[in-house]
Amino acid sequence: MPSSHIPREMYELIHELYVMQLRPVIAHPERNAEIVKHPERLADLIREGAFAQVTTHSLLGGFGRRIEQTAWSLCSSGLIHIVSSDAHHLERRGFRLREVYDAIHESMGEAWESFFLNNAQCVVGNKTFGRMPVEALSSLGVWSRLFSYFQNK
Repeated sequence: MPSSHIPREMYELIHELYVMQLRPVIAHPERNAEIVKHPERLADLIREGAFAQVTTHSLLGGFGRRIEQTAWSLCSSGLIHIVSSDAHHLERRGFRLREVYDAIHESMGEAWESFFLNNAQCVVGNKTFGRMPVEALSSLGVWSRLFSYFQNK
């Protein structure tokens, strides 16, 4: 997606891919200005059938404090399914995966760390993602019905 907005066609594209039994992964939604202001719009895209992925550098503050806060907020809200490296260059923007998984373990717990690690393996193996941690579902309040619906699909 562009960094400034969610294209109008995005919802239809996700729906069409879902009908074709394809589940798109939205890369770095935490860096999309519209999602930063309105995180519920990412929930709408997920409801349409997409998954979402944050990057290590976003979670570790590499793109600034606002992006870091948004990335953690999206994770703790249950709107993120995968954590990726976004490593474009080993020296300028390296992987930092161990560092970010340690931070996830420390701030969100082992269940979340395992959830994200397992889902990354599922992408590689073309398998269905695991269930979101149970404690996450109960802490999501209004989101819990939505995510339990998708966990059973």
